[in-house]
Parts: sequence; structure tokens; C-alpha cells
Amino acid sequence: MTRKKVLLTGLGSIGSRYKRLLLEMGGVELFALRSGLKPPCEGVKELRSWAEVRKAAPDVAFITNPTFMHIETAIKCASLGMHLFIEKPLDMRLAGLKRLRSILSAGRLSSYVAYNLRFHPGILRLREIVSKEGFRHASVRCSSWLPDWRPGTDHKLSYSSSSGMGGGAVLDLSHDADYAGYIFGKISDIEGRAGRCSDVTRDAEDVADMLLLLEKGKHVSLHVDFCSRIPERAIKVTTPRASYELDLLRGRLAVSRGGRISTTECGVDRDFTYKAEVRYFFKRLGGRMMNDVDEAAGLLRKLIAFKRRNGLI
Repeated sequence: MTRKKVLLTGLGSIGSRYKRLLLEMGGVELFALRSGLKPPCEGVKELRSWAEVRKAAPDVAFITNPTFMHIETAIKCASLGMHLFIEKPLDMRLAGLKRLRSILSAGRLSSYVAYNLRFHPGILRLREIVSKEGFRHASVRCSSWLPDWRPGTDHKLSYSSSSGMGGGAVLDLSHDADYAGYIFGKISDIEGRAGRCSDVTRDAEDVADMLLLLEKGKHVSLHVDFCSRIPERAIKVTTPRASYELDLLRGRLAVSRGGRISTTECGVDRDFTYKAEVRYFFKRLGGRMMNDVDEAAGLLRKLIAFKRRNGLI
């Protein structure tokens, strides 16, 4: 890979992770757009204004600032000729999407919205199974305790806790809706309930029970929350041939067939899927990618409609 200039638009938890991984993987010159109040950060050349960004002329932007700023920042970066790697979700609203798509098209720029769990070997195996066997019914659960997400910080000061910054269980845990569509088929609509049942957030919803309606006529049930002290991330699916349960936290795929249960290990370290998606992005830079802005906007549109029906926006 030719050495690329990469701009990071935020150095919070996810931006710092990508900074570390990009430096480890090599082949990049890193820049970070930062405010004057932030302490210096090793390994990156710090930029303090968009004028400095223009002068540095990065090839690629990693959009890693808070959710509500994603499309706005992506427009600025694409206008300067940068390919886009956008941390999930695409945004908390669709304002500016038409302009962003126009700029990307005119500049022949690549875009990718980073749902890293698409690269988990267990997800890929389950997708292969469903493709071959079909499925009868499926359910997905993702539960966690928000205060545990970012140790050493006040969780109520994070964007995850704030509805106005794009937080809340529906968008912040949209990984699970994304990989459900990736495994089982395109989502046509989302029904169900969501709300705030505890004080774990500042004002955002902390639980949602969704019914993902698929274009092919079937459905998948999805529960997400970040007010549970017992963490869980699992997928259960029954096909005409067997029943499967993928435990993403323990890295195990259990199969029940003919009265016998077998288990396959598919665990990976915390960086595995992030490295895989970064490699995928750079390998296809300049071409069409899965889950580009157009595809990701389809899911976001349905999640926003679901939140609106539940009075959350």
C-alpha cells in the first residue's frame, strides 16, 4: 500500500483505538484535528483548524468525533478530496446526506461506515450457514452496563448518555441491527418499543425491544440495552437442519443437530475485527465498498423512524 495521509477527526476512545492500530499496521502518516484545549498526543501531527487540514491534504479521513457531527464533518472532509471511514452510526439524523452523496459521487471517493462486527469469524460463519440452510426464526440480544464502557470516565458525560449527541441504546448499539441484516437479509422496517427505564443515562433511552422486518417476509427479534449488569451478546437461529447459538462474548458457536450438541471456538482478541475492517478499507480504497454511505443510510433511516415512533426524537 502506498503511504497514505490519514486524518482522525477525534481522539476519544474509538479515535485513540484507530490511531494505535494504524500506527501498528504502518504505511500511514497520521494527522488529528484537535481543539486548542486538548493535551498533546504522540504519534500524530496535530492540526488546529480546517485551514491547516487543507494545507496538510490528507488522502483519507477517519470520522471519529461524536455521532451528531458525523455527516457535517464527512462533508468537510470529502469536499477536500478525502475518502471516508466513518465510525458507526452514520449520524443521528439524515440532514446533509444528499449533499454528502453528491460530493462523494463527483469526486469518485470511497466511503465505509464502520460496523466492525461484520468481520467477526462467528458472524461470518453464521451468515454462511443461513445462506446455505435458510432459517425459520432468529433472535439477537445485546446487554451491557454503560458505566463499564469507558473505565475512568464519567459515563453520564459521554455522548452515549445524551440523546442530543446521538447516544442511546438504539443508535449506540446499532451494531446488532447491522449484523442482523448482514446475516439474515435486508431490513424493510423496524417495529417495537424503546425507552428509558433507569438513570444510567442522562436523558437517552437505555433499552429497546425491536422486531426487524425483513424484505423477504421473515423477521428477527432484537433486544438491546445498556442498563444490565450481566453482559450478553448472542444470536440464536433455527434452520431446517439445526439450531445454532453464537455467543460473541465467549467466542463460541453451539450447534444442536439430531439431539447432539457440539461447540466450535471462534473467539478473537479485541482488536481483531477493527484490524480486519481497516485492512478491508485500504484494500478497496478508490472503489465500491460494502456498507458505504448509501447502504448505511438505509439502516439509519429505519432506526430514526423507530425512535420517532417511540417519541424519542
